[in-house]
Amino acid sequence: MVAGSAAGALARVSADSELADPHAAQLDRGLSDLLECGLYKAGQQAKAARRLVGRSGQGILRSVNEALHIDNPGDIVGLGADNSASAELGLALALLMYRAQTQVRAILATGALELSQGNRSVPVLPIHHLGQKFRTVLRHFGQPGSANAPRIFLAPEKDPDGAAIADRYRQEIAALKEAGVEVLGVSSLGDAARLVGAHGVAMTRLERIFKRGLVATVAGLTGAAIIHAWYDYPIALSFASVANPDGSISVTPARRGATGAGMGILPPCHVSGTEIPAFAIGDQVAVRLKTGQSHELASVLGGYEHALVSISSTSGVKVMLPSLQGPIVPGSETGYVVSVRAPEEETALIWLAKRGAPFDPVALESNIHHVIDPLNPAERITAARNFLSRAAPGSLFFTFRSIARGSCL
Repeated sequence: MVAGSAAGALARVSADSELADPHAAQLDRGLSDLLECGLYKAGQQAKAARRLVGRSGQGILRSVNEALHIDNPGDIVGLGADNSASAELGLALALLMYRAQTQVRAILATGALELSQGNRSVPVLPIHHLGQKFRTVLRHFGQPGSANAPRIFLAPEKDPDGAAIADRYRQEIAALKEAGVEVLGVSSLGDAARLVGAHGVAMTRLERIFKRGLVATVAGLTGAAIIHAWYDYPIALSFASVANPDGSISVTPARRGATGAGMGILPPCHVSGTEIPAFAIGDQVAVRLKTGQSHELASVLGGYEHALVSISSTSGVKVMLPSLQGPIVPGSETGYVVSVRAPEEETALIWLAKRGAPFDPVALESNIHHVIDPLNPAERITAARNFLSRAAPGSLFFTFRSIARGSCL
């Protein structure tokens, strides 16, 4: 459910395995149907969140295709990347419920998801206008001839000011309960998935047979196959915090500059009308990146390798390797400082991580150019993000705008 107009609107979302036709901008085929309704970015967030909480599935023989579709696109207007975050919880649950083939077939959900800290449970963030959303549901399903409302409505436990929704919206929640809809506050996507029974990936009959045979023949697996699977196993990347000279703690990515106690970390700029962070030309973007966990097998098998890719709508592509020598120790944090240069434009910073030999920056840059050069400048960042998300076992993205100095608020 999303607030798509002054009165609010319901987005009816379905999930299946029917991928859309390939898109010229190399969009994710499982999400490209969301683009026209302004929900593509929310779908990317939802899919990334699904990966964090849904890796423990039971499916063996296949990689499950998953696609999201909007069943009532004509009702969804006025949405874009900067005002569709409240759809993220519902989109992620649609994916999880499809993969698990839950007994619960339909729910109502609203809430934004927090991915920047790499928390595997994926916290659900408070959203604005929740009371309006409750009233929209009551009005929609109270119309003559409307379908029966789903019995479960999942929403953030608290409002942005910290007030519990059970107290603030007592009247609306009671009215929904009378209409047969139970409102449940959730603090994380993991909690929401458990409430609707979305656990793992449902196995087919053939997979169950295969699993029994696999148990009998597991001793015959070769070490080469195991090592190959380990090399491709996902690597967790997350942004870490840093301590300032005055003792305060700042989250990254952020601006590196002069503070009252010397050089420190300042928040990014804010540009009116958009939620994308901004940095003035001449600023430095300071980032602290955590790679993996200290107990991982890579600790004794060579560690990890990094590459940083910068892709701008006008300036193009640049691939950089970290200045430190040798592999990165699992669980450690690596510092990056990126200078912001003219012109004013949108830039995506993409960190990649892998096991084994270091990245080949020349080959990687050539592969990126092969993907994006035929496209219009406005399509290149999205296409590059989609390509790089599959280029290494670990990837982490940060998008910002470079603006003229003096425009920073």
